[in-house]
Amino acid sequence: MQNFENLQGSQPGFEPSSRVSAVVAQTGSDAANVRVSLQRTNRKLRPAEVDRLCAAYQAGATVTALAEEFKIYHQTVRAHLDRRGVPIRLQPTPMTVDQREQVFAMRAAGMLQREIAAELGCSARSVRRALARHRL
Repeated sequence: MQNFENLQGSQPGFEPSSRVSAVVAQTGSDAANVRVSLQRTNRKLRPAEVDRLCAAYQAGATVTALAEEFKIYHQTVRAHLDRRGVPIRLQPTPMTVDQREQVFAMRAAGMLQREIAAELGCSARSVRRALARHRL
């Protein structure tokens, strides 16, 4: 086991400290065959940090961005939010079959993608994807 200072901070979510270590296993005498595995340390947040994390999430920050900022896993961010009773923002639900049929009918009637999106209350990207999947 050997510490590699130049590897610290090379992976997102790894805290640069002396606790980050790399395990190198060489196969044979060929130096090109080196396997490096970084070990993540268990980072505990102080109550004040959890307060900041919750406030940032409620202000609109994403779970992924908070995980990178606090150098913890995204599951840990969600666990802190759950423990504090902060409601998790849900991902947009996929378009239903009825909505897709409406998209096809509106497009066939000559409506623009942005007009369809506004009418259905979804993003233009969702409309584009639905049309692209059915080559319309």
